[in-house]
Amino acid sequence: MTAAILIFPHQLYKTHPALTMKGKVFLIEEFLFFRQYQFHKQKIALHRASMKYYHSLLQQNKHDVEYIESHQPEADIITLISRLSKEGINTIVCTDPSDDWL
Repeated sequence: MTAAILIFPHQLYKTHPALTMKGKVFLIEEFLFFRQYQFHKQKIALHRASMKYYHSLLQQNKHDVEYIESHQPEADIITLISRLSKEGINTIVCTDPSDDWL
């Protein structure tokens, strides 16, 4: 099984349930959280700073992690899922996003 673990800006849990699975972790500055509206710059800065810190924690804990920034095409979840499919990923693991659009 080849798995991808998706983590979004509002899911930076101290003990993330998806991290019990084996697979590459994708920490995503998803379009809906960063570019959908003209968000306040401090909100964007807080999201980014907390995600970068979480990224460094994942690396310290020996996770294979890829950080996807909001300007990359894969920041749109549809594009990312298409890429993962082409790369042979057959399982996607994430926690409930609690968002109708996401």
